[in-house]
Amino acid sequence: MLFALIALQVLVYFSTYLSMGQVWWRSETFSHGFLIFPISAWLVLAQSRRTGAAALAPDLRALVPLFALVLAGRWRAAWMCWWWSSMRW
Repeated sequence: MLFALIALQVLVYFSTYLSMGQVWWRSETFSHGFLIFPISAWLVLAQSRRTGAAALAPDLRALVPLFALVLAGRWRAAWMCWWWSSMRW
């Protein structure tokens, strides 16, 4: 299942990955981009071996800031709609 999701992501964003690779290949400033994925994969694998036995449980305290962010986003969207409709073009 994980492989299918990764393959779908690569398929959807193929042109983006291709352009990123071209920039990394041509630019000395961004050439370190080729190292990011292998280092990140190594760090994830190293940590997953150490924390693989940890029990996972949801933490309901995360709902409080999530709810606040949703409300703030809704308020901002409503304010932007009001502001846009009140503009006199």
